[in-house]
Amino acid sequence: MVTEMSNNGKPEPVLAWTVQLKIPVPVRMARRASLAALGKYLAKSLVESFQTVPPEFVAKSAEKIKADLERSPGSGLVGADGRPYRM
Repeated sequence: MVTEMSNNGKPEPVLAWTVQLKIPVPVRMARRASLAALGKYLAKSLVESFQTVPPEFVAKSAEKIKADLERSPGSGLVGADGRPYRM
C-alpha cells in the first residue's frame, strides 16, 4: 500500500490498481523508430485504449474491489502508523 501526504499532514491511503494492455506495435516501427517516436506512438495508443474502456467497466471494477475489501477483514490494509485502515 502506498501513502501520500494530504494538506493537513496526515497520510491518505491509496489503492494501486494494475491494468495490463496489449498494444500492438508495427514491426517496422519497433525496429526503425527512434525512442522518442516510439514513446509518442505508445502514448497515443494508450490514450486511445483508455477512451475505449466503457465507464461501466471501471465502476464495476471499483465495486468489486470494495466488496473484496469488505469481505476479508484481515486484508492487510494498514495506515502509515501501522494501525489497520478502516474504510
